[in-house]
Amino acid sequence: MHNSDKFALNGARCRVFGLGRSNEALISFLISRGAEAIVSDKGLSENEIAVKLSGLGCKNIKIIPYSENIRTDYVFRTPAIRPDSPEIVNAIQLGAKLSSEAELFFRIAKGKLLGVTGSDGKTTTTTLAHLILSGAYKKGQVFICGNIGVPLISFVDKLNDDSITVCELSSFQLMTMNQAPMRSVITNITENHLDYHKSFKEYVQSKLNIFSDGCTSPITTRKTHCFLEENGFCVPENIIRTYGDSEDSLVYLKNGRIYVENDPFLDLDDIAVKEKYNAVNFINAIALCLPWIDKTAVLSVAKVFKGVEHRNEFVREVDGVRYFNCSVDSTPSRTIETLKNHTERNVILICGGYDKMLDYKPLGRYISDNKIVTVVMGQTAEKIRSSINGNATVYYAADIKEAVSLAAGISYNGYDVVFSPASASFDMFKDFEERGNIFKNIINSI
Repeated sequence: MHNSDKFALNGARCRVFGLGRSNEALISFLISRGAEAIVSDKGLSENEIAVKLSGLGCKNIKIIPYSENIRTDYVFRTPAIRPDSPEIVNAIQLGAKLSSEAELFFRIAKGKLLGVTGSDGKTTTTTLAHLILSGAYKKGQVFICGNIGVPLISFVDKLNDDSITVCELSSFQLMTMNQAPMRSVITNITENHLDYHKSFKEYVQSKLNIFSDGCTSPITTRKTHCFLEENGFCVPENIIRTYGDSEDSLVYLKNGRIYVENDPFLDLDDIAVKEKYNAVNFINAIALCLPWIDKTAVLSVAKVFKGVEHRNEFVREVDGVRYFNCSVDSTPSRTIETLKNHTERNVILICGGYDKMLDYKPLGRYISDNKIVTVVMGQTAEKIRSSINGNATVYYAADIKEAVSLAAGISYNGYDVVFSPASASFDMFKDFEERGNIFKNIINSI
């Protein structure tokens, strides 16, 4: 099923659960295809929904209470809603087919579709892949979308057989996916989103759905491949491995140089951002794009790419103290990797936020072993504090403004103040972008 006619949207009744950026784009698309959109959102009144949708035009949009059961042809869930929630289950029992904005996109989109997922590094890898391909393709042929902030369905009509689209996908989007991009990479897998997924196994299996039907070139690192096999997950036989030994990896790192099938491809000295993990992002992006790029396209990006906003982003230096915004770091493992880039100076870490039910013991050990002064805040403050032994000093802060004030007050020339929350943002902020922007505004006002 690779076109909208086969999806039979014209005249179809489509129940859409949950608004937000992706489903607003979905509703607009459904209406454009002659479908009736029936919309519900648990957190918004019917009037609030009507106001949000007013820009889409009211024709063929019906708003009903979240708990109301009606018979429809399709039910679309926003990624934040689990597919086994009572309302979704009721809709399916009444005869609806379950789908989502992402699943519909992969059913109907034209051209080459590339997918990126993982616990860490997926946004940077997606961005790098898009930039590299943009240097190798004609203008207007390369697109970027998905969990990176651009709804997949929003420009599906612009795609043709010559297009190439890089899609960042979350475990929420992939959870019920059975139609995958043709070439996909899993950057890595660590504990994440255990407040949403019922188990770590379910989380990992959701990620693996990016290798489902339609994926002819599944890619992941050697370390991740070994982890999956050792823990009993089903891995495609044609897996393409990266970042391992030269004998068993398509793209790998050796002696300060990235190789592709034993051919020198990129020197690490040519990469503007010197962090080790950024080299891995380049490796995964090169592997994803390899059939359509050359060394020149990669080199031109490597020399100018300064990193993605909110990812170990240098904000400002004040009296010899450097401030870094790493608001995207929503897991303990991500914060550990960030801290490894700040070993040459004294560090004050600001962390804490919404609790995703993750294990903070490894982060606590790293902080303790390296005697990192830490300021904690938010729901996970006590979890993080209790994971740190007496080798490191810990301060409590009521909010981000107080956390910055504390860090600024105890730091001096030669220190890095690193805002790496190791937690999600939803206890205090709309998302990690808002959290990072507020941090930067506070720093720039010092």
